[in-house]
Amino acid sequence: MDAAVEIALPASLDGRSAAPCVLGPENESLAPPLRQLLSETPLPLAAERFNPLVLTGPAGTGKTMVARAAVRRFTACYGADRVWYFTGADFAREYQCASEESRLVETLHRWSNAALLVIDGLDQLRPRHPAQWELRRLVDAIVHGGGCLVATARQPLACLPQLERGLCDRLACGLSLGLKWPGEAARRTLLADGAARRGLPLPDKQLHQLAHKHEGPPAQVVAALAKIELRSAGPAIPGADDDDPAAGPTFKQIASVVGRYFSITQTALTSPSRRKSLVYARCVAIYLARQLTDMSYAEIGQGLGGRDHTTIIHGEHRIAEQLGQDPATQETIDQLIRILKPA
Repeated sequence: MDAAVEIALPASLDGRSAAPCVLGPENESLAPPLRQLLSETPLPLAAERFNPLVLTGPAGTGKTMVARAAVRRFTACYGADRVWYFTGADFAREYQCASEESRLVETLHRWSNAALLVIDGLDQLRPRHPAQWELRRLVDAIVHGGGCLVATARQPLACLPQLERGLCDRLACGLSLGLKWPGEAARRTLLADGAARRGLPLPDKQLHQLAHKHEGPPAQVVAALAKIELRSAGPAIPGADDDDPAAGPTFKQIASVVGRYFSITQTALTSPSRRKSLVYARCVAIYLARQLTDMSYAEIGQGLGGRDHTTIIHGEHRIAEQLGQDPATQETIDQLIRILKPA
């Protein structure tokens, strides 16, 4: 699959239409299970082909969107009393409450007869909590009973040491997919759809430029349209962006946040030192500057002690490559973006 595909998602329970799920080549493996989960009759094929289904990846890759879409579809097909959705923390709390109120047996019976059980955020489960042992038994009961279990986590199962071994083994028996932020083809589709919804005409050249530059979660990609829309609404006020926090962080702010995050000084960040930890922090600062500002490679190089633009290009590409392979890098970028661009 070279181009992005769009998969229609069921409307919300109050009838509002949902934006489609856009999948590029980087996430093409999600298309078959998603189509089956959202088909007119998800069962029994969804339960037979990929069960449990575990979706992992950094925030913004669409894990919760997919899980909630499956909940809406299964609810329409099998009724709300056979569909259960919990965050990891909520599942543990509900288990604890049911146990304390002497209704655990009936609660577990309802859960085990589910057509669909979703645990959104396995990484929220506390180590050695009894809810984990019960979830292990629920996985067996639901799978053997012909229902589906969908779980999500920011890290792959192997990177979640807090999970009980038996639970981890049972989840690993199904299909585990590591989702990535949208690639360039998917970003073009997201931007084209977003521009169409806004009534914002975008030439193909500008669309390609935006898709090439703005990496990250879909919401961050589409947010690039807001600035274009604002500029097209009327004449710009000189200097307005300088004091407007919505305009995005400055490079000085990015360097400061990255320095604090990695516990290094600004002097060290811009120094000639090639210490491994410093090089990595510089690459992160470069990547964030390319995503969150309009700075050129040469301008970023000047901000990092006069480095050549080819060094800056290499630093950006290094982080971009690691985002698809290293969960720790994905989490680092995600956290820093949340700090620099608070909701």
